[in-house]
Amino acid sequence: MFDRSVLDRTDPTAQPKQIIADVVPDLRFTNHLEYVIRQAQSRLERRSPEELRIGAGYLEQLFKEADQIAFDRAFYKRGAEPPLERINDPIAFSLLFQEQELDKKEDFPDASAITYFSLLALIYALECLEYLKRYEDAKERERAAMHSLVLERAKEMIAFIQGMEFEGIFRKKLATQANQARYQPFNELKQQIFDFVDSECEEYSNRKSSQIAYLQFKEAIDAAMDSDDPEHQIAKWIGQHRREQKAGDE
Repeated sequence: MFDRSVLDRTDPTAQPKQIIADVVPDLRFTNHLEYVIRQAQSRLERRSPEELRIGAGYLEQLFKEADQIAFDRAFYKRGAEPPLERINDPIAFSLLFQEQELDKKEDFPDASAITYFSLLALIYALECLEYLKRYEDAKERERAAMHSLVLERAKEMIAFIQGMEFEGIFRKKLATQANQARYQPFNELKQQIFDFVDSECEEYSNRKSSQIAYLQFKEAIDAAMDSDDPEHQIAKWIGQHRREQKAGDE
């Protein structure tokens, strides 16, 4: 259930309503199809139709590899030639994506797993439209649209993409929080040094101020910093701090 030639028969970058009208002009209740197409296009928006066709070619290669893996696995287990089984599990898809290094294709650059998932969802939606076009009776067509397996796959793909994006945001937030917690004592020490320098070393140079501050906070600095010349690093901090203060006063 993967026909990349659907990209040759319509403009995949057109507006969702226009795509649907071009393939099945009298189709009603198109919300689900519009939703899938719009969500997929939003993640493919800077790619031309020709570029999408190139990406679909790599998708086809990926599916052939998945078919071969499924064949080998079934043959090994049963000792007999099984029917081909396509792997539609997104996690398995992601693993194959990494193995095939699809993010390094020069003619389909900067493509992540989400890029390919989006392209796959778009192709599924176009396949669904072409399938519905076969029905001459409008009521049968509407009924088929509501129970379309390929449309359900497209919607599941979009849901999986959104899950991946949410997980990425969540992990980034956790990493940010972890870094903030990790560096909080270090940042507090820097602020203590700045407060000390502002009150006690105003008339001294950055280097001289750093030497005095190091003697004042030596134990804490040695515990927090891994440096052969902590006074030099502190002098740089003080210089930056004083420049920021001066800019704020102007």
